[in-house]
Amino acid sequence: MSLVAQETAFEQADSAIATSQAVFTELMVSYPKLEGRLSLLGLGTDCVAREKRISFEPTVVFSGRFDSIKRLPLLLEAMEEVVEAVPNARLLLLGGNPGNPKLERRWRKRLDLQVSPKLQRQLEVTGWLSTDEVWEHLGRASIIAIPSLYETFGLSLLEAMAKGLAGVVSPAGGLAELVQHGHNGLIVDSAKPTVWAQSLIELLQDPEKALCM
Repeated sequence: MSLVAQETAFEQADSAIATSQAVFTELMVSYPKLEGRLSLLGLGTDCVAREKRISFEPTVVFSGRFDSIKRLPLLLEAMEEVVEAVPNARLLLLGGNPGNPKLERRWRKRLDLQVSPKLQRQLEVTGWLSTDEVWEHLGRASIIAIPSLYETFGLSLLEAMAKGLAGVVSPAGGLAELVQHGHNGLIVDSAKPTVWAQSLIELLQDPEKALCM
């Protein structure tokens, strides 16, 4: 939707919904005329783990589209340091670029060329999955990493938390509203791979801490 179309939609709408406080605030600043018509309503998930997670898998998962907003390259650089410190650590990438084969091939080539042989051995890319398939694969990991520059809500984080995973996330948008730092995950406010690596290593080397999150 173009900016003009968006502005027109907001002007004509009887009501609008923001999925996080961050989006609510952003919209009210940009479109003050929405006052009285804008409501805050978070998203939910039908999937909830039946039992508390008791086993730890030294696997970090990323779930979503491969694009610049998600900052996947930042995670890949961080994981290069992680596998040096935690040799059995693995990275599971759930996602890709559905409907855009050219971009999909570009990302696959980038993964082949820019990821070290050591990390390649610890890396698995599943491609785009259905919601049910994502839910099943989340059970193979204990930590979800979301270094996004922007997230309106963070549904992939919510689904992972429902599965019992600890989150290592940026403070972007709704992510910081779902994670309480040190309680159910870690918030990393940095664009430096080393800082992200440190947080991931912290949980990978302390399974009990990760399982309690």
